[in-house]
Amino acid sequence: MLKVLIVDDEPIMRKGIFSKIDWEGLRLECVGEAKDGTDALERIRETRPNIVLTDIRMPEMDGLDFISRAKNFDPELRFVVISGYDDFQYAREAIRFGVSDYLLKPVTRDELRNSLLKICDELLAQGNERDFRTVLLKHYEANITALRQRKLTRLLQGSADAAAIADFRVYWDGLSESGYTVAVYRFEPIGFPHIGFSSDEEDLIWYCIQNIVEQSMREMSQGCIVFRHGTLPDELIAIIACSQPGGMAIRQTQHTLGSIRKYLRLDAVVGLGYPVNTAEELAASYEQAVTAARGAVLHGTGKVYPYSFLVSPDHKEQGGTPRITGEQERLLSIHLRERNEAWVWHWLEQRYEELSALPDATYIQFERLSLHIYSLLNNILRELTGDGDAMLPETGNFVSRLLSFRTWRDAVEALMETSRSVMRMISEPKSATGGDIVDEVKRYIGEFFNENITLSWVAEKYYIHPNYFSKLFKVKCGENFNDYVTRIRLEKAVNLMVNSELKLSEIAEMVGYDSAPYFSNVFRKVYGMSPSMYREKLLI
Repeated sequence: MLKVLIVDDEPIMRKGIFSKIDWEGLRLECVGEAKDGTDALERIRETRPNIVLTDIRMPEMDGLDFISRAKNFDPELRFVVISGYDDFQYAREAIRFGVSDYLLKPVTRDELRNSLLKICDELLAQGNERDFRTVLLKHYEANITALRQRKLTRLLQGSADAAAIADFRVYWDGLSESGYTVAVYRFEPIGFPHIGFSSDEEDLIWYCIQNIVEQSMREMSQGCIVFRHGTLPDELIAIIACSQPGGMAIRQTQHTLGSIRKYLRLDAVVGLGYPVNTAEELAASYEQAVTAARGAVLHGTGKVYPYSFLVSPDHKEQGGTPRITGEQERLLSIHLRERNEAWVWHWLEQRYEELSALPDATYIQFERLSLHIYSLLNNILRELTGDGDAMLPETGNFVSRLLSFRTWRDAVEALMETSRSVMRMISEPKSATGGDIVDEVKRYIGEFFNENITLSWVAEKYYIHPNYFSKLFKVKCGENFNDYVTRIRLEKAVNLMVNSELKLSEIAEMVGYDSAPYFSNVFRKVYGMSPSMYREKLLI
């Protein structure tokens, strides 16, 4: 993969150039950005790029001087000048320095692509061709592996069209057709260095994990396909030739866990789906395996969690979430009102300790308990504030967080955060959920107008529903919230136009607009003319 460095004194221009390059399609890697020639020379020494995209007119050291010095350091470097100056003298000087291309701002995607393609072709044709061919071969092999992973992952996600089934048949060729069971292996993020593996050898350690699983299965005379999930980096999947739930698949995966622990000193969680008869049903087995693996949140890693256990009649009869009594709810309400954090933390721990002590408890019960407590906190909030509109963030957000928890203690910490929010809301005067918040938000906007201030941000910071706050703001201020933020920003911008010599792009960034063109459009809508015209009128 060829490496590219972007050099321009304006951050917005660097971002614009970066966004216009098809990095993956051209097999290019951006190794950094530099604000001027001096900075760029240092970056070249550190990152050794193959291609440099640079401006001409920059502070400290102009582009032509920079190119000359960089060529002395690395004669093989290729340069593309991207300049706002259509000046023949500059172009001639650039060509004299061996610049590959001279493009005028604003440069288009096609211009950049064509220029970079030409340079890539030239580099491949040079004396380093053997090295580039080796790199391309490695990329080809990696792409074949990645393509296999993506195809099998799509199959497990329910994209079981004719082509996906045909690909699976090719991978499964020669293995038993009696039935399939999906096993999901989930690993904690691997910390490097790890038993001799460095951080740049992560793919190698995953290759070792895959080989251990395949070899362990072969030792037990069991056919399987093993691959890393196409989008979830900590997940390995094995599709096992197994038509019976329980015993055999459990023993096979337990054997692989032991081998991974022995040779790589890594622990994993394995979820086993229910056996299915056809490739079209693999997605169902995968979802069951994922659900089963979440049982680790209660009972820890290094274990196999079969879905067949969850659907067994005996488990359904035994399974139940420990009930929270009316007295326990009453005590929680009292201690929240008294802001007794230590007691609330202990109360939450007790609920989950009771559940995790049940050997048959599952993730489903963990989720049910967590949502019940979250709903209980919401009810207590409304009761203690006397405000029927008071509410915590949407329950769906909390459900999403639950899916990422590794242990039940993560749930305790999350619910403790929610409890602290409840304590803050009930400890403030009732007006703090209404008109006073509007004044506080206005003060904040006046000081931090350059930040990303939205209704969602207000809702999270002040614990008030965004729709309710929007209506309240309109009633109290006589204008919409977004219009107010825009007005304050533009007033600050006008002040900077009058009292400074800053560029308009710099002013735009200082008042909260990442894009100078977007700032110009907003300004024109409000003032009826562009910022540059307005500045000229002010200075006449």
